[in-house]
Amino acid sequence: MTCRFLVATVTKDYISALAPGLDLSSIQKVITKVKDYLFGLEGALSRSAGRLSPNFSLCQIPVCVDIACKILNIPQFSRELAIKKSASSPQDYERAFQEAVNLLGVTFPIKFEDLCLSFGCSGIGAACERLLEKVSTRNDEKI
Repeated sequence: MTCRFLVATVTKDYISALAPGLDLSSIQKVITKVKDYLFGLEGALSRSAGRLSPNFSLCQIPVCVDIACKILNIPQFSRELAIKKSASSPQDYERAFQEAVNLLGVTFPIKFEDLCLSFGCSGIGAACERLLEKVSTRNDEKI
């Protein structure tokens, strides 16, 4: 599929289906980001000699919406709905997500909740955040 066709399918209704309850201005921001990512992927894929997962093309648009919502910090995005919309398995979707992130060179800010989940200590996230804030404040006062 051509990039122009993919971009044309990214509409307000499409975004609303994946992120229920999102306001119109946020939808417009997501659409703009998704279009940028789709064009970026087209360029990266044309330069890439690597092999992509078989279902990458099925997941391409939902994955770009997923990345845009993460970057814009939009919690309404539903990965479950995106997986259903892509008609792929959760494993294929995750593989396509990682491939797109790598091709686009996107980095996400690390959050305490993510670290706590990774280390299996989800109950201390808020305390860690408060501690970091205290340390940052003390360091700022010293400077």
